[in-house]
Amino acid sequence: MKLSIRRRRRRRRARASKYREETEIKSWFI
Repeated sequence: MKLSIRRRRRRRRARASKYREETEIKSWFI
């Protein structure tokens, strides 16, 4: 649940960081 709150806050801050968010999420899943 913490990931959801961090992802929403970061997404609004940086739009170009969208590809970076996907990489971080994949790392968490792995």
